[in-house]
Amino acid sequence: MIVRRLSTQLVRVRGVRVLEDVDRELKEKIYKPKKHPGRTSSDFVPLADGLASASRVIFDARGVDGVAARKDAVHLCRYLAGRMAPADDEHLRRKAVELERQLSAAQKSGDCDEKQKKQMILKKLRSRTYHWEPIEYDAYRGMLYVLARAAPDFAVLTNIFTEVKRRLPAFAPKAIMDFGSGIGTVLWSARGVWESDLREYFAVDTSADMNDLARLLARNGREENAPFLPGIFFRQFLPATHTLRYDVVVSAFSLMELPNQANRLLTLDNLWKKTDRFLVLVENGTNAGYRLIMEARTHLLRKAPVLDPQQTAIVFSPCPHEATCPRLRDKTPCNFAVGYTPTLEPTSNGRGIVKFSYVVLEKRTASDKKDGEDDRRWPRIVSPVLNRPRHVVCRTCDSDGRLKEVVVTAAKHGKECYKCARASRWGDRLPVAIDDVHV
Repeated sequence: MIVRRLSTQLVRVRGVRVLEDVDRELKEKIYKPKKHPGRTSSDFVPLADGLASASRVIFDARGVDGVAARKDAVHLCRYLAGRMAPADDEHLRRKAVELERQLSAAQKSGDCDEKQKKQMILKKLRSRTYHWEPIEYDAYRGMLYVLARAAPDFAVLTNIFTEVKRRLPAFAPKAIMDFGSGIGTVLWSARGVWESDLREYFAVDTSADMNDLARLLARNGREENAPFLPGIFFRQFLPATHTLRYDVVVSAFSLMELPNQANRLLTLDNLWKKTDRFLVLVENGTNAGYRLIMEARTHLLRKAPVLDPQQTAIVFSPCPHEATCPRLRDKTPCNFAVGYTPTLEPTSNGRGIVKFSYVVLEKRTASDKKDGEDDRRWPRIVSPVLNRPRHVVCRTCDSDGRLKEVVVTAAKHGKECYKCARASRWGDRLPVAIDDVHV
């Protein structure tokens, strides 16, 4: 069971009602409450059979020691889970000034000279600063990544793409660009969601070994096989020109691998210029991953009109607003969870849980309205739904940029509203209007 602490920014409200068109469709039995239009998250996403079988073929062909590889993959998985972004110079300077202030307050004047004080500050700074190093993926480490991250990454990306598909059934991306493509998990996830529409996959990864591995996986593990998608292209660096654009551009678990903030922001600008519709950014659901997503979200919402005056950026998901994330003031990251097939450490129920933070940004002109998607900003459920006897507790992020807790009962809010809330899950949108009537 996943338990989340109550945010200090949470506002308890009691006024909630199902939107009129959803209420009508529920009463007309067009769909059942458990399949209401806000249900977009997946509880469990199994690993694609093709990806699993291709991985086994490659492992056998390369003669990888399964026991040793599994042990090394566990270490890699834990290392990636605890990975943080490199500290920037400005952050280090602020930290050094604070340490100097603390040292001066703790010591009497003249206890140590300036040289000794500087050495003490540097020693403390080193001990309290995350030592970021780039990860070099060779052929063996690439195989470890398949073991450690293929299943959870696939589940996360499939979950995100499925929401886009459900909300925009007419949207059919033909070309996808994947920055920091690794083993090509984006390709496998996109193929499962938009298989008949996808025509081109453009992958960018600095590791030639990872590109070779992704290419081999797309050929079902054998060089002599043709790839399941003819239009697959691999590069080690981002193209300098922006003439070619892609329906969807993805950066999944890659921002953490860039050496500094300036590099991250420049990369985000380039990725935004290369998308024609959606930019999908995903990181681990840790505080470090969440902070990177918020950095990217804030930067692109501000910078998008400068990069292209004819277009602007809106948040497609998960936020129902473009305001500052209310969780930035808390130590609890805004993240979501999905189940996946564990490949390393067995679990009691045969399922693993991975947490992730993400944002999907959409390019739009001021009067744009695409593919029949209306502009309703339904509240997003940001914590596990608490199903209790005769009432349901939903903690949501609303369109006004505030966290709100609603307690839904059949007696006060109607059967349709109660059933919708009870059928909803963490990460879903709730098809209701929340009135600001505080408890």
